[in-house]
Amino acid sequence: MSFYQRPGKTLVIVGNDSTEAVNERIALSTGDTYVTAVDAQTGDEVALANGLITLTVPARVYRMVLLTTE
Repeated sequence: MSFYQRPGKTLVIVGNDSTEAVNERIALSTGDTYVTAVDAQTGDEVALANGLITLTVPARVYRMVLLTTE
C-alpha cells in the first residue's frame, strides 16, 4: 500500500499480487477527517466510515482510492 498527499486530498494505492480477491479494511491515520472516498479510476464510491475504507481488490490487480476532506 502506498499513499500520496496534497492539501485536502489523499490518494491511496492498494495492490493484490495473490491469485484470490481480498477484502481490505484500511485504517486512515493521517490526522485528516475525510468526507468522500472514490475509486480514482472508475469514480465509484468506496465505503468510508469512522476513518476506515473498505474495498475488494481482485486477484493481481491494484485499486486507487481518492480521499477528500472537502
